[in-house]
Amino acid sequence: MGYQYGIIDAHCDAIWKMWETGERHFYDAGTATLVNYQRLKQSRVAVQSFAVFVPPRVHQIASWQTALDMIDLFYQYILKDQHEIQLILDRQSLNRAVQQQKIGALLTIENAGVFQEHLPNVRVAYQLGVRSVGLTWNGANALADGTGERRGGGLTHFGRAVVKEMNRLNMIVDISHLSEAAFWDVAAISESPIIASHSNAKAICTHPRNLTDKQISAIIQKNGMIGLTFVPEFISDSPSVDALMLHIEHILSLGGEDALGFGSDFDGSDRLLPGLSHSGEWSHLINRLSMYFNESIVEKLLFKNWWSFYQKALK
Repeated sequence: MGYQYGIIDAHCDAIWKMWETGERHFYDAGTATLVNYQRLKQSRVAVQSFAVFVPPRVHQIASWQTALDMIDLFYQYILKDQHEIQLILDRQSLNRAVQQQKIGALLTIENAGVFQEHLPNVRVAYQLGVRSVGLTWNGANALADGTGERRGGGLTHFGRAVVKEMNRLNMIVDISHLSEAAFWDVAAISESPIIASHSNAKAICTHPRNLTDKQISAIIQKNGMIGLTFVPEFISDSPSVDALMLHIEHILSLGGEDALGFGSDFDGSDRLLPGLSHSGEWSHLINRLSMYFNESIVEKLLFKNWWSFYQKALK
């Protein structure tokens, strides 16, 4: 099968990796990051989401400034040549980047704890180009509990205020990493569709970061999106590209044909999936998908579903 479209990847941690390692050569082939310009071009990636992730070792007092430093890094070294990689802010810039066959870059934040219980910081992030925010990482923050917090609490008052403000700004609410109680709070109050940018199916692999069937169905019913991740421990005890197909088949069986795509999480884990270990290897996934699914499904998974979602969400 000759795949005719580009690829949309809803999550990577290249910004964090560049900040962590001091890497500043995103456009060179031999960079330390799994995602770089040469690999994205090689795989014909049309849209790549870049997450700002401030690691837990950074003190909370410094988290907002660190997030700003990472956003600056994104602009200085990833968007340094906007002839090649173009920032996506709205539907028009998305369409323009794809029509011109440039790589569209969507800036996101992973863990809204960096807002430091200061709602104006949400608006500042929006003005700086952030269009999607994950509410927590694995632990608890001022908004909610993450999947790694045993308490399993839901949204706080501040968390509810952030969701409502994100809805008002047309920022995409990302529930990957949220506790299940917080997930259901978001599902109940968000007036906009929600996404899980990098989560898999718990019925196939019981990792705590994966989604239950009820959560998957709720995202589908709200016209949201799920991006399957390539992190091995989210896939199987014996991870492989073929094992990832089981997650796809399961979510399709729940009615997710129009709500499923990918969020690789490249650069977000030291463990790599054989045959799908960096952004230059998407062709291996395409080959396997074409063996399992018809052309229409493959196109939806790789491009059309995220494309359709962003057309509506990026107003």
